[in-house]
Amino acid sequence: MKGIIKSQIYLMKRLSMLRTMGIGLVAFNMVLGYLEILNNPGQTISKAIAVFDEVDMMNSGLVVMMVALVASLVAGHDFEDKTLNYELLSGHTRRQVFFGRALPAIAISTIFGALEYISGYLIMIPFASFGDTVELSAVLLRFMLILLVFVRVACIAIMLVFVLSSW
Repeated sequence: MKGIIKSQIYLMKRLSMLRTMGIGLVAFNMVLGYLEILNNPGQTISKAIAVFDEVDMMNSGLVVMMVALVASLVAGHDFEDKTLNYELLSGHTRRQVFFGRALPAIAISTIFGALEYISGYLIMIPFASFGDTVELSAVLLRFMLILLVFVRVACIAIMLVFVLSSW
């Protein structure tokens, strides 16, 4: 299973689509944040969290869809050239092949989702300051809870990839 995980990590490093998607969504976060700042020209924005909450409501669906897309792309990329069949023929069990694909896909899609989610806050802090009404523990709790959502969405996407690949 270590060899399968290493090959998946090598594949993820070589896929330029993953980098493009990540950079594109960070840029989209930046544009939404700037538009939210420009939308309120007469008001002074004092809380990055409050500003990004409005941006986050617009962008959260995109981040979740991106997590599902990255997970399914990474887990299902080798169905195209039948690499999965060769791994099974070479003596790996189905369990090793499944978890060798699923674990890196879940990890990378969760990391991508977390980076997209955190990038909005990090972009807003220089413009609007962090704020004094939101505690850091509340922000960390929010990130931990959203990570569970990302893992769950990635698991569902991977399950669908493996179930639908047999059709």
